[in-house]
Amino acid sequence: MAGTGAVLRGKDKTLARNTNTYASPTWAEVDHTKDITHNTTTVEADATDADSASVETVVIATSEEITGQLRYADANADYLAIRDAVYARTAIEFCIFRGDMTVTGTKGRRMTCQVTQFQESYPQDGILVADFTLKPTPNANNQPEDITVA
Repeated sequence: MAGTGAVLRGKDKTLARNTNTYASPTWAEVDHTKDITHNTTTVEADATDADSASVETVVIATSEEITGQLRYADANADYLAIRDAVYARTAIEFCIFRGDMTVTGTKGRRMTCQVTQFQESYPQDGILVADFTLKPTPNANNQPEDITVA
């Protein structure tokens, strides 16, 4: 049976940063990124007991993270915001959109994150980049959630 969904390429996915409030978000694309990955895994507990015929597992939570690379640019507001959030230990709200974030109906995953890794690389034969990892953090606004552009 043929699929009915649109085929999206990796470059069709948009990482955006909220530059306004939670209640009235203004999504701005994080420029100069590549290889963006959204990982969702589970945290498990062993539920095996003496009566179990095999190992039994119970999922107790989910864990999400966004990873990628950001091209070095001292004048890039996104680069500076992500870099500075590491040192200040502040949270930033992001959304990873599956498609054009300006098109009604585009779906995304919204979450308030802390930057848990920011590693700048200085290759001899390449451009300067920073690998980053974003993970949801407790906040007054929301848990990670799916959204649809209205």
